[in-house]
Amino acid sequence: MTFVGRKKELDSLAEHYETNQFQFAVIYGRQRIGKTALINEFIKDKHTNLVLDNYSTE
Repeated sequence: MTFVGRKKELDSLAEHYETNQFQFAVIYGRQRIGKTALINEFIKDKHTNLVLDNYSTE
């Protein structure tokens, strides 16, 4: 599957990743807009730790 779009978001994540400092990113938004797909695309070739939480205020 080809990942399309989100260049601005991927570039922002890459900029933070390349600092070689501890980084903590919170990615949030409405349901079904591709947050998990964005994360998976970004980390596919990186050594990372990924923690996902399905927190709801309801």
